[in-house]
Amino acid sequence: MMSGKDVSANYNIVVAILSEVLRPQFSFDRLTAHFELDVSLTYKLLKFINSSLFQLQEQVGSIKQALIYLGEEEARKFIALIATAHIAQEKPAELVRMSVVRARMCEIITGRTKAGDTDSGFLLGLFSLIDVILNKSMEDIVLSLPLMDEIKEALLGYKNSLFHIMQLIKAYESGSWYNTQRFANVVQIEEKVMPGIYQEALEWSASYETATVS
Repeated sequence: MMSGKDVSANYNIVVAILSEVLRPQFSFDRLTAHFELDVSLTYKLLKFINSSLFQLQEQVGSIKQALIYLGEEEARKFIALIATAHIAQEKPAELVRMSVVRARMCEIITGRTKAGDTDSGFLLGLFSLIDVILNKSMEDIVLSLPLMDEIKEALLGYKNSLFHIMQLIKAYESGSWYNTQRFANVVQIEEKVMPGIYQEALEWSASYETATVS
């Protein structure tokens, strides 16, 4: 188990990585330098990039090579995913699993409804439990990260289109069929597609977990 000092250092590195990768235009060099401070995080990213989730012609052997291969949009999504899971390693695995499932569901629904950018949807779902993971208030976390305004607002409970998508997902998770139907109507997606979206998200989450397990 990590000591309090280790957890603090781990947290600071992850926050630095998230603060960089969530910028509209991040620096590959600065991001690489942050990763180099945490060997286990670097290992997880390289293992993920070299997994069967990506059809690589040859193995990626460095952080900068991995980032360039992914490109800005995909790097932002997957590094946020890996960094969040990394800092949650002392928490129940189900918290990370639920965050990943929510991220994928949000991504799919935003893509189908045109309610927002799919990357924004992914980050919304991924960070929807970050307050529980970090034992900090959502407001403090959101204000410390350079997230897009629509993501911040949705996480803080403002009723924008991303907020309604998250409410739809929470309703489906809890088995509240009345609220599932209600928010499906608000989001303008057919309620009957939700089981398929949920199943796809579960499978994607399982593939991610397999790709990154130590």
